[in-house]
Amino acid sequence: AMAPKVGETVCDPCCGTGAYLVAVLRHVAGDAQFDATLPVAGRDGTISGRMRGTAADGNVHAKDGSMSNVRALSGYVRTMDGERLVFSMIANNFDVAPATIDAAVDAALVRLAGFSRAPR
Repeated sequence: AMAPKVGETVCDPCCGTGAYLVAVLRHVAGDAQFDATLPVAGRDGTISGRMRGTAADGNVHAKDGSMSNVRALSGYVRTMDGERLVFSMIANNFDVAPATIDAAVDAALVRLAGFSRAPR
């Protein structure tokens, strides 16, 4: 598992931020107390206005974060088959509106929520 080195923070790109967050989320997966703290897309918390009326509505449980030129969303998405996937999407140093980043992340999660491993 990835762990920050001395002098590094979780936000340091040398640390593999996305991979580190996914490792943490995998470790706490299934912990009901932790799950209860995560906002739900289209339903509550800081992502209540995102992904409404899509396959991701109610199926993405995640925490968002932002600061100047950084947008992040990490958590879990349930697929069409009920499979729970862990994800972490982080964008930084971008030169578009933050809403453009959010829209791209939301579109990816809508695709994942509509995903099925079943043969077509």
